[in-house]
Amino acid sequence: MRRMLRSVTGVTAALLLLGGTAGCGLLPLGEDEPDPTPGPTNGPAGDPEDFTETCTGDGRLSTRGSTQGRDTETKNSRGEHLFYGAVMIRAEGADGEPAAVLRFQADTGDAEDLDELGIGDTAEFDEWTLTIRSICANSVGFDADVDA
Repeated sequence: MRRMLRSVTGVTAALLLLGGTAGCGLLPLGEDEPDPTPGPTNGPAGDPEDFTETCTGDGRLSTRGSTQGRDTETKNSRGEHLFYGAVMIRAEGADGEPAAVLRFQADTGDAEDLDELGIGDTAEFDEWTLTIRSICANSVGFDADVDA
């Protein structure tokens, strides 16, 4: 009986070592790490008609759905690019107008969410000045300039 218990214990340990780690937060061998910057947590924020006045298509950069973008034209003083994505777009923000939550990250820095951005709003992230130019049901257009 004792020998049988050792065998079962050995089999259990082998299974755990060979991939029985589901639910433990470990990635299976050969898989890449997940993208650390998720896209929008919601779908379109309402009827496209809710965005008639704010959906202009303006802005040098634009989020599109859940895709993450990278600004290839400007770099900060450390030579890093700006990465960006939409977290949430709402037809009605705190002031009753369309608003967005956008996530920004430099190459080596931590991601930061900027909340309740509306048309014409300006925000600072790292060395960039960000200005919102367009908010549509599933995209946000903005300008990003590096502070001199």
